[in-house]
Amino acid sequence: MGRSVVTLGCTLSLSLLGHYGWGQVPTPGENNSPFRLLPLYEPEYSYAERMPFYKDGGNKGLLALIAQNRPTRPPGVKGLFLTFTVDKNGKPTQPRVSAVPSDIRIPTSTYYEVARLLNQMKDFVPAQQKGNPVNVSLTVPLIPMNK
Repeated sequence: MGRSVVTLGCTLSLSLLGHYGWGQVPTPGENNSPFRLLPLYEPEYSYAERMPFYKDGGNKGLLALIAQNRPTRPPGVKGLFLTFTVDKNGKPTQPRVSAVPSDIRIPTSTYYEVARLLNQMKDFVPAQQKGNPVNVSLTVPLIPMNK
């Protein structure tokens, strides 16, 4: 009885997820959202032969945009970092926020501020690997570490 319930639960949850992986559910209006998902079969690189380039001023322009729209520092956080994916079309997607120290809970309001920041970002020139556009993961500081 116990095994059949577990098997049924796994089968049911996998069929409900469709082509999305564990924990990946589509967001409303996902085509326009920074939270849209990449297909699971497309690799995501951490480094490419030609890295993505922010169209509105390169790295300086990106860091200036972040400085103008910096989220408020959550209590107890020494540093806050944003990791996101620049997809093959140059769109910033799939934001992930991490804090230092890592055991600090990041408030929901910070995630909303990061989503707003990602929506304000212009497109990137996509990364290339062997002459083909690829998905690349980038990490930028939102709140630099305290000295």
